[in-house]
Amino acid sequence: MPLFLIVAAVAASPIDGTWQLDAKASDPLDPLLEARGVGWLERKVAARMRPVLTIRSEGDGLVVTTDSSLGSHSETWVPDGVERDHTGQDGRTAKCRTAWEQEVLVVRCAAGTGGFVVRRSVVDGRLEQHLRFEPTDAEPVEVRRVFTPVP
Repeated sequence: MPLFLIVAAVAASPIDGTWQLDAKASDPLDPLLEARGVGWLERKVAARMRPVLTIRSEGDGLVVTTDSSLGSHSETWVPDGVERDHTGQDGRTAKCRTAWEQEVLVVRCAAGTGGFVVRRSVVDGRLEQHLRFEPTDAEPVEVRRVFTPVP
């Protein structure tokens, strides 16, 4: 009796890879963190961090792992538009939806303090991450982070 091995290939997403923050090409995080109520000391620590993002397709989703001097944190995003509960690195909870908009992975989250949108795409060989906080009681704040590929 023949034995057949079936291997399901997971297609790589356009943003799969390992990426190092390019601080000089990126906007400072301070305005966004301040708008989210993050204290002065934590903002200064965040400003000095140079995180590495590893993004990999896994099953129906993407696993985004952030490694920094504070440790490692992984999140799984399923780009199907379905709302899911999410707990971020900072312990805050939100309702999030993830979807592809052309070649851009878009995560939209809503919580009591307002909305948060993260857009990730590869532009000219670099990963661009646009973070937008939309507080319920103030003007939105957006920053752009640029990451270069890690060989």
